Amino acid sequence: LKQSCTSMSQLVDNMVTLLKMEDGSYQFSPIALDLGEIVDGVIDAFSLSAQNKRLEIQFNRAQRYLIQCEDMLTSSLISNLYRNAIEAAPRGSAIQVEINREVKHQVLTIHNQGMIPEDIQGCFFDKYVTYGKRNGSGLGTYAAKLMTEIQQGVIEFSTSDIDGTTLTVKLPV
Repeated sequence: LKQSCTSMSQLVDNMVTLLKMEDGSYQFSPIALDLGEIVDGVIDAFSLSAQNKRLEIQFNRAQRYLIQCEDMLTSSLISNLYRNAIEAAPRGSAIQVEINREVKHQVLTIHNQGMIPEDIQGCFFDKYVTYGKRNGSGLGTYAAKLMTEIQQGVIEFSTSDIDGTTLTVKLPV
């Protein structure tokens, strides 16, 4: 119930936010927040989904990872990516979430053993791109890309059948 309410609320917020980003009227107002706390909240919100697939979630944070961001944007973009990782991860596998510091960025990586299908790798972050999801809108990774870029960040992925998929988000310190 908690996850459903959180998802529904984020969906409505995201739609309004996406429209503003697309038409150029979104006003970005960053504040200093701890990326690790945001990630903890996302992992907690999706804990039931992870448990249902018997996924091992690996996230250890030993320090604060301050970034200049908006809480709702950052939480939504991480939620979109983390939800995809849960859906793509094989049952009983692991998802690794890490934060590392670069000079000008905190770098968040989310890794799972699933591979992004070759058919959509070239357009993975495009609007309405989805693959094999009955109720997928194709807006999750598109929204994550917009939300990352509006915060002066960078988002990318690597994927292969052997190594799985790693999504990387770099957000300014």
